[in-house]
Formats: sequence, structure tokens, C-alpha cells
Amino acid sequence: MEPYIDTHVHTHHSAWDCTCPMDRYLDRIREGFVSAIGFADHYHPFMEIEPEMEERRNSPFLFNCDRYAKDIRAAKEEGLNVYMGLEVTHDYNQDINTHAMAELKRQDYDYVIGSIHRVGPVAVSRGDYQKDVVDAAHMANVINQYYDGILDILRFPQYTVIGHIDIYKRPLKKDHPLVAKNLGLIAERTEEVAKAVAHSGKIVEINTSSFSRAYGDFLPNRDFLSRFIAYGGERVCFASDAHDVARLNGNFAQAREFVLSLGLKYIFYPWEGGKATKL
Repeated sequence: MEPYIDTHVHTHHSAWDCTCPMDRYLDRIREGFVSAIGFADHYHPFMEIEPEMEERRNSPFLFNCDRYAKDIRAAKEEGLNVYMGLEVTHDYNQDINTHAMAELKRQDYDYVIGSIHRVGPVAVSRGDYQKDVVDAAHMANVINQYYDGILDILRFPQYTVIGHIDIYKRPLKKDHPLVAKNLGLIAERTEEVAKAVAHSGKIVEINTSSFSRAYGDFLPNRDFLSRFIAYGGERVCFASDAHDVARLNGNFAQAREFVLSLGLKYIFYPWEGGKATKL
């Protein structure tokens, strides 16, 4: 049995980008592959607010917290060890964030992940977003706005976890010109943000999704986490960001070795109120 619990798993409830039925994941608990799962389906509040999203608001694929909660409750009633998390797309538009925080009250979530998926019109979580970035100067603007978004997440006590820090790197090889020409800026903002995150007390997920993408490293990487730890940060969890059952607990053995190499000895499950679990 896998020794660690995945805290970031998507199912068919995630709007638009995951079709894997929740029951396929639940089978992994029934079969003894894992002891528990932390589900964190996507909630994109901008889809409920922005006028250009009107067609999508009528789509059956739009996230429905009531349907999601019903399936989680059914799994718990079956005796399966599951947790009802939510991954919220934190927005640059504060009216959208206000709407999101009100919507969070509709269900009793075990934990909430705050993530940046878009910077203005640039969807930095998409695999081909770089086609919308015209040059290195434009990329610098995207990077600055991305880190400003992470800092804004820290203002919201509703978020337990910060999701996939540095996700803008995921579709890009490490020597990609858009990154290489902005290394100084990235180092400067990494220092600032790592310090703020460490002082916030929020849990940072060690996201392993990049191992199936061009970047091929943890999100955030060693540089960010070393600075985070230097400023007193220690609260991390393991997150596959699975969109298919094959990725459940993906690369967690490597994640354990990675975290131990940084000098950390514990992970923190967000549904346990900060309880440390020894690695």
C-alpha cells in the first residue's frame, strides 16, 4: 500500500479538463493500493461571473459543488477514507474572489487549495500558453503578475494550501528562452514570495505533475523550497495533481527523497489541522 495520501486529485467533477470518474479512484482504496485520497476538484469562479463565459455557465461540465459533495458523502458512507478538498482558481479580479469566498460557504470542505491558473488572458496552467506570450518582456510581465497572485492568496484565510507554485514553468524546458531571459527577475521574486509563504503558515504542496511535462521537476523546485525553509517554512504536502487514476500518488517516492534532502522530516495533511506526519 502506498504510504502517503495524495492531496490533489481531480475527477469528472473538475470543469472541462478531467473526465476520470471518481469511482475509478475509489477502486484504488477498495483494492488496497492507497489508504485514502484527498480530492480537490477544480472550481473556476470566473466562469460564473465573466460575461464571455455565459455559454459555459449552462454546461453540464461546469463545477457543481452539490453534486461533488454528494459523491464524497456516498464514499464516506461506504466507509472509504476520502477528504473533500477544492482547488479554487484565485483571480486577479477581486470581485471574482469575493464571489468565490461566498460560494465556499455552501459546503463544508475539509481543505481548500488556492491556485493561480491564469494571469490576465494568459492561462499559465495550459500546456501551450507560451504561444500567447510575444517576447521576453511580455513574459516578465506574466511572471510578475503570477507572483503577485501568489502573494494575494496569502491574504485569504480560507485557503489551507497553496497549489503548484511556479506552474508557469511546467510546459517549458528549463532552458526555454522565455525563462532563460528572465532568470534575474525569477530569482528576485522567488526570494520575496518564498519568505512571505514561509511566514504565512500555509501548506505548500510538492506538486509532481511536471514529471509528465517538459519541465520535469517538482513544483516548486529546490531553489524556491530552500529559500522557504531558510525563512522558517516547513509545512509541505505531496500532490500529484492527477487527472487520471494512473497518476494517483505519482512520483511520491521521489518526492519523499526530495523533501528529506532539503532537511524536512514531516509532511502536513491539510485536513488534520496542521498535524505533522513523519516521513
